Amino acid sequence: DNLIFIGTRDGMILIIDSSSMEIVSSSKLGREIDTNILPSGRGDQVFFVLSDGQLWTTSLVTFESKPFGNTRGLIINSVATTDKYTAVAHGSGFAVFDQYGTQMWETSLDANSIVASPLISNDNCWIVDDTGVMFFFNLFDSVPRLRKRVFENTFALTPVLTDKHVIFSSRLGEIRAYLI
Repeated sequence: DNLIFIGTRDGMILIIDSSSMEIVSSSKLGREIDTNILPSGRGDQVFFVLSDGQLWTTSLVTFESKPFGNTRGLIINSVATTDKYTAVAHGSGFAVFDQYGTQMWETSLDANSIVASPLISNDNCWIVDDTGVMFFFNLFDSVPRLRKRVFENTFALTPVLTDKHVIFSSRLGEIRAYLI
């Protein structure tokens, strides 16, 4: 809602109330946070990645931090969360965890890296790898239902979902919209 999460490289976590711009809580993890990966929120939790590739969560109610799931040292590039799922894009594919941190499945997606954050809606997910190929998943299955090249060998940005379209854009300024 009105809380801002800031994680610093040296492991400091700050929770700031955006209306008063006051620090609500701060704590030191004692472990380095990967500040190149945007945190993702779900309810009263914020998910973030440590420099060793482990996924952690901080409660905005208790302000306690703890590991989430077992990413087994994956090189995590982006994270997306909903009330039911946590999706992790990594150096050679994509993994999905349930809301408790149990890995549901993982796939290599042609062994291409993924930097753009996954886009999750209900039980579906869109993700674009670093070669410009879009994958569409039902999150109950690790085999993509659709694989389509949306850009020619260029990095894509995180997709955007509207009522009727999923919209992709590349770092070169190209835009593609598809009816859903």
